[in-house]
Amino acid sequence: MLRDAINSVLRAKKAKDFTPKGTEDIKLEILNRINPMFKEGRCESIYFNEILVQ
Repeated sequence: MLRDAINSVLRAKKAKDFTPKGTEDIKLEILNRINPMFKEGRCESIYFNEILVQ
């Protein structure tokens, strides 16, 4: 479920969305999408190891 939610956010993005500011916005959007899925605790940060845009 988490992977699907993250992929859903990322699939909706275009290459132009992956600027430094845009990447921070995407991370926040992912957090807002996945945190309601947790019964206890929450995710505080998202880290991208690499970004490949095709």
